[in-house]
Amino acid sequence: MSTVFFTAWLGFIALHSSYILGQTKTPNTPSCIYIPNNISVRCDDYNKDFTLEISSASECRIQKMEVFSRWGNILYSTEAPPWEWYGGKEAAGTYNVVVTYSEEAGEIKTSTQSVYVIK
Repeated sequence: MSTVFFTAWLGFIALHSSYILGQTKTPNTPSCIYIPNNISVRCDDYNKDFTLEISSASECRIQKMEVFSRWGNILYSTEAPPWEWYGGKEAAGTYNVVVTYSEEAGEIKTSTQSVYVIK
């Protein structure tokens, strides 16, 4: 009985991890900005910084980027490039990124996305 429960629990973890770690777009994500949803601050130097990427084919302009803790405290804010944040000093977990940007029409919009820091 415990083996069946343990196997089912591992299956849930694998499913949950693939959902969290997958690079999927949310309905709130702008089409002109790529916002990663996880960063890895392990020793492998791969995907260690959170960096916004703007599509070269668009007239999208980022105005501001803010990173908040899970309790709503502001950890990082910038109004000038580079649009990146190093989360290595923070604990593993979920953080929220708020990006203020304007598209071709000039209308200022805000996008919010969760970012998972893996250690």
